[in-house]
Amino acid sequence: MNRKQIILAISLFILASFVAGTGMTYYLNAEGRSASSDNTIQQLGKFSRIFSIVKNNYVFEENSDSLITSAIRGMLKSLDPHSIYMDKNLYNDLMIMTQGKFGGIGIQISTSDGYPVVIAPIEGTPAYKLGIIAGDKITKIENEDTHNKSLESIVSKLRGIPGTKVHITIQRVGIKDPINYTIVRDYIKVRSVPYATTLDSHYVYIRLTNFSQTASPEVGKALDSLVNGTTKGIILDLRFNPGGLITEAQKVAGYFLPRNSTVVSTRGRMSGIDKVYRTINFKTYTDIPMTVLVDRGSASASEIVSGAIQDWDRGLIIGDTTYGKGSVQTVFPLGPKEALKLTTARYYTPSGRCIDKELRGDTIVDTFTTIGGLSRLITSAGGIIPDVVIPYRKLSSTEIQLAKDNMYFKFSASYCAGKKDKLKDTYKMNSNVWNAFKHYVAKEDTSISMEKLDKNKTNIEGTLNSYISRILWGEKGWYRATFKTDLQLKKALEVLKKTKNVKDIFKEIAGN
Repeated sequence: MNRKQIILAISLFILASFVAGTGMTYYLNAEGRSASSDNTIQQLGKFSRIFSIVKNNYVFEENSDSLITSAIRGMLKSLDPHSIYMDKNLYNDLMIMTQGKFGGIGIQISTSDGYPVVIAPIEGTPAYKLGIIAGDKITKIENEDTHNKSLESIVSKLRGIPGTKVHITIQRVGIKDPINYTIVRDYIKVRSVPYATTLDSHYVYIRLTNFSQTASPEVGKALDSLVNGTTKGIILDLRFNPGGLITEAQKVAGYFLPRNSTVVSTRGRMSGIDKVYRTINFKTYTDIPMTVLVDRGSASASEIVSGAIQDWDRGLIIGDTTYGKGSVQTVFPLGPKEALKLTTARYYTPSGRCIDKELRGDTIVDTFTTIGGLSRLITSAGGIIPDVVIPYRKLSSTEIQLAKDNMYFKFSASYCAGKKDKLKDTYKMNSNVWNAFKHYVAKEDTSISMEKLDKNKTNIEGTLNSYISRILWGEKGWYRATFKTDLQLKKALEVLKKTKNVKDIFKEIAGN
């Protein structure tokens, strides 16, 4: 293929992608061609000429695929943050998020001193079964040094086809010599509900972290196992939940709203995108008072569920204003391993509120009325504004520095090293642990004075207790420890304990 043929092929490819990717329909005029196509073809011709000039005259030789990919990404970047070209890696990440599983070894990792460090092994996974523990520093993968490598590259090397092997070397606190592991990868399920329990004997708590394909089944399972004749309230925790599948939001909301209730509607330009999503669940829990916890990390599907609960006067929303990601992305496959993710619509709650804050382009504050019978006034300015606003406590500069320097985790891993089983029976946060932490910080981080530590002792102890509890008892330990200092959760329990029925819960805010 000569140069002219290459450029013609590129132009035709981009034109075809433009038509297919936007879902546009071209109506022919009397002359037999689209009335809007002339300028588009001229602009694509300009692009092909620029591409040719760059390809043949730029000071360095550039790969054609890279240039085209950069051009596509540049076009999409001008639209919004969520419209992106997805290469193999991004497309694979999307599949993991929506399907809720991938091939890997089963660890949560972060970085410390330039190395990937295990935060916690996921229970039941290959890493967990082999005895990998929190605090293990991964120094090599397939005999290749991991120092100062990006987390993305580390994760990419650890993941792979189930049944294949990966060789890693770790350095463990308290053990001089490195430990070598050969781990057989397996399917790792990303749990949507990592923790669910009953608090104070009568109040069901469900932590929902995403809206993958497993979200509604896991929420349903938690409700089935925990709700009984003595249940007096439900707490649905959607904090730091970035969202996921709109159909899963529809199903999760369906557990708490009457059948055939509107959950959300979508509106856009693409054919078939305007749609109303209604509840379809046969088993519901509509007669139990509930609260929903949200924060600035609650986005998309989380806002759909919390918005529907609020609009229908079904439960009290507690926490901080949500993220405001109220746009719909449609995935257009471009091949077996790549796709275009394009914003095609916006979400609207049952009362008609626009959830979206990012694309609004205005600062208009609208007022709407709930539709569940109470006709409460609610505000729309993008995102979901809680009925009871409780922002997170502002961290002190000392707490921020401790977290930045990874002091909580590093001390916890060191403190539990070699005595995890014993500590499970004897551990409690006390003066001995506090003094050991102060000694560790003084040795590791001279920028933090002991006076500052003592001044922030109560809050630091609460955070430190959560880290140690996670190492000793996993996710369950982490949640149980954080509950002790969780102001938003405490408010939810306080409200529910004063509530006798679903509508009674709103008396809590009637005078506000």
